[in-house]
Amino acid sequence: MNILINKQVLQSALQSLIKITPTRTTLPILHSVLFEKDNNNIIIRGTDLEVSMKISLEASHNNFKPFVISVKKLNEIISEINDKEIKIKIDDNNKINIISSYGVYTMMSKNPEEFPSWTKIKNNNFLIFEKKELQEIINKTLYAVSKDEIKPALQGVLFDNKEKLNIVATDGAKLVKVEIEKKEQLDKNIIVPTKFLNLIKSYIKNKNKIFISDNHLKIEIDNMKISSRLINQKFPDYSSVIPLENDKKVRVDKESLLASVKRVSIFSNRSTNQINMSFKENKIIISTKDPENVSSGTETIDCDYIGEEINIGFNGDYLKETIKNQKEGTIEFSMKSSVSATLFKGEKTKEKDVLSLLMPIRMSD
Repeated sequence: MNILINKQVLQSALQSLIKITPTRTTLPILHSVLFEKDNNNIIIRGTDLEVSMKISLEASHNNFKPFVISVKKLNEIISEINDKEIKIKIDDNNKINIISSYGVYTMMSKNPEEFPSWTKIKNNNFLIFEKKELQEIINKTLYAVSKDEIKPALQGVLFDNKEKLNIVATDGAKLVKVEIEKKEQLDKNIIVPTKFLNLIKSYIKNKNKIFISDNHLKIEIDNMKISSRLINQKFPDYSSVIPLENDKKVRVDKESLLASVKRVSIFSNRSTNQINMSFKENKIIISTKDPENVSSGTETIDCDYIGEEINIGFNGDYLKETIKNQKEGTIEFSMKSSVSATLFKGEKTKEKDVLSLLMPIRMSD
């Protein structure tokens, strides 16, 4: 069997497939990709059992039979070959020969029948997103997703059918909700893994249709298909933690606040990362103390705030992430007390409403 394929086309496909190849696995075959045929095109497929990708490529071939090859080694040798086209030959003993003007390189094919199968997803339930819309959803939500493996439901982004489509991420300390108008309706609420969203971010086009089945979802982008398992867990009741009675409102320049928090947090305790914010008339005092290292930092910035004095403690890293992901220019947030969530008011239009919240931490003396 022989395959003749353009080097750049093959290399681009392999570099995409490497993104889903697991670094550690108990199944060695997952370090490889499967070459198979669909009509006249060659299909290259990879998976980590959670996310799968297959790419269709034009290539000349004869007497084709499927084979499985190490994606890392194939990509490395292709990268070092300057030929315009790459020839791959498989002999009767399943030995793979990569033939170039420089020489011949051989590897053994693993058994194609042992490679995980592709999950077929029905195309009758779907959501359509414009490019800018989908990019913003991904960028606005991923920072709030939990990295705690003990809470698998929080390791993804919830797509929740309400009057509008609510897209929610939280780790228990931070929460983001993006509310958008959608003509399409989901058959059920779904939790989408972050790996899928991170992966599609660099491939999405002007209009994107995401297909959803009972346990999987899929996106088709030109000659590429990416599918993922859904997280089949119960997402917590996020609406119950969104404060409705925050009466202390603040307006402040985003960059001034972020820069101040960054500077002050350098002197925070590395275990607690605590930053204290004191709100007085048209002023925010941002401070931290680290008794262990006898260090501290304090800054005062201007804001629009009229009300009683209030002091709130935050995790500095979470605070920086939350501020960074607000709209540009003047940002608005509201508080009720030093022990309740602070609500950040994001961009609001007829089609979209964004809000985020940050839980406080107990202030140390």
